[in-house]
Parts: sequence; structure tokens; C-alpha cells
Amino acid sequence: FATERYAGINFQVMDATKMNFPPDYFDLIISIEAAFHFDTRTDFLKNAFSILRPGGQLIFSDILFNNTSWVGEWSVPEANLVTNTKDYKRLCTDTGFQLMACEDITPSSIKGFCNYLRNAAPMTALADGFESSVIAYLLVSLKK
Repeated sequence: FATERYAGINFQVMDATKMNFPPDYFDLIISIEAAFHFDTRTDFLKNAFSILRPGGQLIFSDILFNNTSWVGEWSVPEANLVTNTKDYKRLCTDTGFQLMACEDITPSSIKGFCNYLRNAAPMTALADGFESSVIAYLLVSLKK
């Protein structure tokens, strides 16, 4: 669909933990609400670091969960269950990145989303499970 709709753009599908690009290829990588699904988040960060040019940035949103049993363990690999922002920040810097920002926006994001699920959808069980398992919704900026 994408290649038909947007001719001239090169779309590629690949595993985000094994992106097939040469080293120092990109200036910027953006990932929205996906890193917690990757097997593993650490592999994604290492791969992103390798394909970013010096000074390049990885900008992304990420969610820390205390468990994912409410939706299914398949949703978030066990290795990605980082349970506090201190360990999360260390994970980012251990992969070589400089931490530019790591802001927890849980109150202004997850709470409203869960309220929407309860009231408009209505999907109360999903909202309750999501809200009770989220430790932090993070906006992150890393620099190589």
C-alpha cells in the first residue's frame, strides 16, 4: 500500500533489533510506542547506536510495565520489564548513548487514554489492566 500510495519512497520492513543499514548511516531515528515490544529493547538501542552518525539522535516514546499478564506475556518480552527509570536511564547510557532527556509524562498521557477507554469505548478491563501495569510513559532523547 505504501509504495503504491507514495511512489518514489523506499519503504522497508525489517526487525528493529537488526536493522540492515551501514554504520553511521542516519542522523535521526524516531520510534513511537514500540521499543517495549522489541526482542529486546537493549538490542534495539545497540543497533540504533551503530547506524546513527556521530552526533545523531534517537528520539522515542517508551513505556515501562510492571507486568503484562493482563494483555498477554507475548506483548512485552520479559527482558524488557525494566521496573524503574533509574535502571532504564542506565540501560540507555550503557549502550553508548548520551542521555539528553527522559521525561515521564504518565499523568498527562496514560491517565487520559485510560479514561477514554473507560468512557468512550467502553473498554474498562483494558483500561484497568493498562493503568495498573504502567510504571512510566517516557519521552526519551538520546545522542550518539
